[in-house]
Amino acid sequence: MRLIFKITLGFLLCCSHLLTAQKLDINLASGLVAINEKCALLNNETIQISLDSAAKQNIRFAISLGGTAVRSSDYGTNLTDTVSFNTGERTKSFDLTVFNDGATEADETIIIIARSAGGVTDTLVITINDHLARILTSQDTFRRCSNEP
Repeated sequence: MRLIFKITLGFLLCCSHLLTAQKLDINLASGLVAINEKCALLNNETIQISLDSAAKQNIRFAISLGGTAVRSSDYGTNLTDTVSFNTGERTKSFDLTVFNDGATEADETIIIIARSAGGVTDTLVITINDHLARILTSQDTFRRCSNEP
């Protein structure tokens, strides 16, 4: 009985880092969750998929892209169906470009879901705005498009 207890305790102490699921975060490098279609060439973004700490072991995430926006028509990205982190890696980055299709339409969404076999998951919803709408007073300053006053 004592031997089983020592072996079990030893395993838990030695390998507890393997039993603790790492947290996952998907975001845009800019911190935004909305992109304007009219700023298409100025509004290139970076999708970041990050772990809360360096990967403790090799881990893979299945990536699902959904939403109302259509890949190749409304946006382009080099994000793949699977993202792998090797031991020691913490962040992966992927390009995101929104295309100005010239059509007046409702706002569209891109939904990115990352899921590991161990149940670690995160979701990012990005809105693609079709127009600029801002009520200004004489004291307001804002940027219509990235780096454009």
